Amino acid sequence: MRPYINIICETSTMSISTTCRKVIINKGILSAECQKADKKTYVTSSISLDAFLGNVDGKLVLGGKNFSQAAQEVGIIDGVLYAKLKGPGNKFLDAKFDLQKLIINNDGILTATVAGE
Repeated sequence: MRPYINIICETSTMSISTTCRKVIINKGILSAECQKADKKTYVTSSISLDAFLGNVDGKLVLGGKNFSQAAQEVGIIDGVLYAKLKGPGNKFLDAKFDLQKLIINNDGILTATVAGE
């Protein structure tokens, strides 16, 4: 997968697929250049997806933790997280999760819409 994928996120409380660029994920950390509310300025922001997403039987689940510990070939395309996750019998299964359900761009800051622990 390509290391950088352009995603645009909304500003104020914006969608990550419309106002962020150079989106990358590494070891469970989502990083991007995100547009601020002025719609001109971009700032770098990061958030740990491991605090919000887990792996249950090879599926990405909201409310879990540390999905990246049993993941391979992790990438993001158009705001959707794709990965191969270890499932039953230690087989790797294709999984995906729409990050628009979890992450927003809040004036240049990647922010989760649910509380992590």
